[in-house]
Amino acid sequence: MKYFLGLFASGLFLVVSLRAIRVGVMRLRYAILWVTLGLGVFVIALKPSILSWTANLFGIILPINMLFFFSIVVMGFIIFMVSFENSVLQMRVVELASNLALLEQRIDSLQKSRDDNAG
Repeated sequence: MKYFLGLFASGLFLVVSLRAIRVGVMRLRYAILWVTLGLGVFVIALKPSILSWTANLFGIILPINMLFFFSIVVMGFIIFMVSFENSVLQMRVVELASNLALLEQRIDSLQKSRDDNAG
């Protein structure tokens, strides 16, 4: 058990991710990404030679450089996904606020019309 800390951390990460999915806290879109990432880290912790083999496959001299590169790529992808979803939600909030303002204006108009007819 040379890599106990890596196995423990990745196992804990997988348990927390799967629990978040089961409880419904995490959306499936992100859950698949996090579970895949957790499984990848768990496999690398079980058999670190996979990292060296993959680095040689891509022509990268140091396996740690490949790990850093792929980590940056994955984090960039996650940031892009979150930014995209945030932009969509912001546009939806503006649309809903506009609709709410129009409905409030219509209610005020109807109440004023009703008060004028009653009096």
